[in-house]
Amino acid sequence: MRLFLQRSWVRPQVIRTGILLTCFYLICCLPLRIRLSNAPSEIKSLEGHASCRLQTEETVDKVRFSFLFDLPDRARIDVSDLLGRTIYQIYIMKEGAFLIIPSKKIFWQGEEKEIVDVLLGFPLSLQEMLAIFLGKWEKELSGWALEKDQQHRISAGKRENLSFRILKYLPESSVAQEIQFVHPLSKSHVKIIQVDFNLPLKAGVFSISFLGKYEKKTWNGIQKILNDED
Repeated sequence: MRLFLQRSWVRPQVIRTGILLTCFYLICCLPLRIRLSNAPSEIKSLEGHASCRLQTEETVDKVRFSFLFDLPDRARIDVSDLLGRTIYQIYIMKEGAFLIIPSKKIFWQGEEKEIVDVLLGFPLSLQEMLAIFLGKWEKELSGWALEKDQQHRISAGKRENLSFRILKYLPESSVAQEIQFVHPLSKSHVKIIQVDFNLPLKAGVFSISFLGKYEKKTWNGIQKILNDED
C-alpha cells in the first residue's frame, strides 16, 4: 500500500526517475478519478491503485502504484513508467518475497519483512499491512499498541518507533482510504485511489515460473546494476 518505496539511501536513480516520470504523467496530466467499491463483509482479495507521498530529510516524492492482495498470504505490486512499461515488481507469497527487474531479467529474493524494509524504510509483514488497511487485527500480531475511534474502528497504532493513523475510511466500513505513517527515517501519506474487492483473479497473476529464465542477484548486485544505468 504506501508503501512500496525504497529508503532514500538505497533508491537507485533509475527507479526514482521512472517513478517521477510516471507520477508527472499520471498525477499532473490525467485527472485524479477516485473509484472505490463498497467493502463487503468478507474480503478475499482486493486490487486497485494508490498514491503515496513520501517525505524524508532530503526529499519529497509522490508516486502511484498498482496492488493486488489475495488473502491471506499473497501480494503483488507493480510500478510502471508513463508508457506502461514495468520498472519493477514485488511478489510476496508462500514461496518467498521477490523484487524483480523485468528489463534486466534479474531478481532478488529475501525475507518478507526484509523486502518491505528495503522498499518502505521500515519492516512490516504482509499480515500487518493488511491489518492496518482492513482494520482487522489478529491476536498473533503482537507488539502493537492500538487506538479505536467512537465507532470502535482501529484508528491508530504504534510499535516501537513506527506509528500509523487512519485519516479516512471507506464509507460505512473499517477499511482505510487514507493512512499516515511516521518513522524516524520517513513520513508518508498513502491514499487509495481505486479499489475493488473479491474480483476473479486472472490466471497466472501470481506465477513466478518465468524466474527460471532470470538471474538471481544479491541486493547489492541489483543496486549496482541499476546504478550503472545512471
